[in-house]
Amino acid sequence: MKLIWFYISCISLIVVASCNNKELKTHSSGLQYRYITHNENAPSPEDGDILELNIIYTTPGDSVLFNSKEIPGAFRMKKQPPASSGGDIQHAFSVLNEGDSLYCKVNAKQFYNKTKRKKLPAFLSPDDKLQFYIKLKNLYSPETYKKIRNRKKKIGRQQEKSRLRKYLEKKDIKRKATDDEIYFIRKNAGNGDRVETNDSVKIHYTGKVLNGHTFKDTRRTRTPFAFSVGSGKIIPGLKKGVMKMREGGKARMIIPSNLAYGKEGLENIIPPFSTLIFDVEIIEVIKHKNH
Repeated sequence: MKLIWFYISCISLIVVASCNNKELKTHSSGLQYRYITHNENAPSPEDGDILELNIIYTTPGDSVLFNSKEIPGAFRMKKQPPASSGGDIQHAFSVLNEGDSLYCKVNAKQFYNKTKRKKLPAFLSPDDKLQFYIKLKNLYSPETYKKIRNRKKKIGRQQEKSRLRKYLEKKDIKRKATDDEIYFIRKNAGNGDRVETNDSVKIHYTGKVLNGHTFKDTRRTRTPFAFSVGSGKIIPGLKKGVMKMREGGKARMIIPSNLAYGKEGLENIIPPFSTLIFDVEIIEVIKHKNH
């Protein structure tokens, strides 16, 4: 595992190697902490505020367990009342002003059980103290953050529509989207059973974003994708598309983000507000009786 000093440099928390050995303050909650930078006159967060943060936390031996810089986009959390007594991560947020950075220690069991709501990993002891390096970059009231999100959503949708229009022009696709907002281009009608809501299907598909990047190709892996059409485990656009098809059929579907992975995207695979292209072949339709 990488050592903490490397990650500190990544998030501009400038601190010398001996920093951890300096005396820590003890908050009334029991939280042990020390400011790295502190802005006395900057605003402080209230419960409900959205905090934009850089966070690293490590084991007592400096092995990194989490680094917010490894997550695409800004890392944000809501300021909430502490989940427990004894100095949890929300107590740390309460002593930060905007622009502050600090080092603090939080009980491992408490953090995993109360904050993350997960079991304590086997490699940690219940009495271990996790080391946190936190920088509060920006804070937003709920009202301000809602306005920012709505503005970003509007811009994201406008940019997506512009990219789609350019793609359709480049590919000389003149057909209109169907009533369910999908551009459905049939390649082969097929002569098998029609796909219906209660069916299961096996398909081969290639999934791409508009710039041509392929994020999935089942033919390359030689593993058809099987799913129940009515299960809700696939994106709505793909469900709508396959229900226009029969066994043996082939089609291209151009699916807008609101019927795919929306404004969030999919981890490091699909960016936010991405229109997707699916080239689909229905390998098998498996009929199920209605119950």
